[in-house]
Amino acid sequence: MTSIQTDKLPDCNFSLIQDKNLFCYGTDALLLAKFCLSPVNRIHDNDITVDLCTGNGIIPILLAAKTKSKIYGIELQKESFELAEKNVELNNLQNQITIYNGDICEIEKFIPKNSATIVTANPPYMKSSNSGIKENKNNALNIARHEIKCKLTDVIKAASALLNSTGTFFMIHRPERLSEIFSELKKYSLEPKRMQLIYPSINKSPTMVLIESKKNAKPGLINLPPYIMYS
Repeated sequence: MTSIQTDKLPDCNFSLIQDKNLFCYGTDALLLAKFCLSPVNRIHDNDITVDLCTGNGIIPILLAAKTKSKIYGIELQKESFELAEKNVELNNLQNQITIYNGDICEIEKFIPKNSATIVTANPPYMKSSNSGIKENKNNALNIARHEIKCKLTDVIKAASALLNSTGTFFMIHRPERLSEIFSELKKYSLEPKRMQLIYPSINKSPTMVLIESKKNAKPGLINLPPYIMYS
């Protein structure tokens, strides 16, 4: 049985080719795109957006459905990068989306410093095997889920380097790492401004958190009402 499938994306006319042997998008990608495109955050057509750890290109394609801004994605794993390029071509978005195959630790090789208005990231959530977390036997999934090739600090450092002096960084991550996230954001001049905890249901603990940070902004964090996925 083939591992390749093509899925229709929700709330838009685009589709996405996925490989079950690579990392497939989940609810977190949909939530991050929705958070970026909320009325408060609306991405403007003249913005320059960069998606770190782009995988199969899901975030750039979801954003392209709602904005005409120029969008760049960067993906380390060659197989995922090639899939992202196919998805851009599938939806005829070559004039709007550019995907690079590279390391976010060398981001300035691909995209000029201080050039982005918006940076997004759905990075690996889990620390590598020395934290005691059981890893998947599939190395591609390991890299996508665990901090093997890039760590939280690498993602935030890259976002800060890319953003202009008043740019915005949107990220989804795990609530249990919030103190570390806030520390790293402030270290790289990114001030947390809005946060929303994601709950699977009303009687469960939150499993994800959405964070919006502004470069060089004054302190002041708004904690949005919780987002409960299933009633």
